Amino acid sequence: MKTEGTETSTAAVTQLLKGLVGAGYVDKQEETDDRRKVRVKLTAAGRARHRQREANIQQWMQQALAHSTTRCRPPRGLYTIASIFIIDRMVKYGTR
Repeated sequence: MKTEGTETSTAAVTQLLKGLVGAGYVDKQEETDDRRKVRVKLTAAGRARHRQREANIQQWMQQALAHSTTRCRPPRGLYTIASIFIIDRMVKYGTR
């Protein structure tokens, strides 16, 4: 069974959440009326990890584009788009 709106199975999402809870990055709380529903919230450690990953991505992007000319520089929103893409891949394939 696929999770609604994604190409990820419910089992894969469950495993990913289990790993994130175990690492202390998120807290999860089951709904009282339906155990299949879960609320997920970033912890302080999760927010710090996200900020660090975002900073790493920004640094990597700046280094990768350091030698490009002004005429070849990407639009301002590219860093955000690249960050979203990389985070999506991290969620889809897990983080290490």
